[in-house]
Amino acid sequence: MLEMPTDRRKEEDVLMSGTYPSDKQKAARKAQSIADRTGVNKEKASDLQSDADRAAVPKHGL
Repeated sequence: MLEMPTDRRKEEDVLMSGTYPSDKQKAARKAQSIADRTGVNKEKASDLQSDADRAAVPKHGL
């Protein structure tokens, strides 16, 4: 069953990682958001996102 946040964290945080995102996922999400808005460091942000997603698989079974 999906664990719902007890504080005001976004529901997407719960859905993305199964519970709450790791610091690596948060940093990657932030970098990707900045890259999407500015067009700067898009490849680096994409790599960070991919690494964070790969790390989440063993942790959360995504």
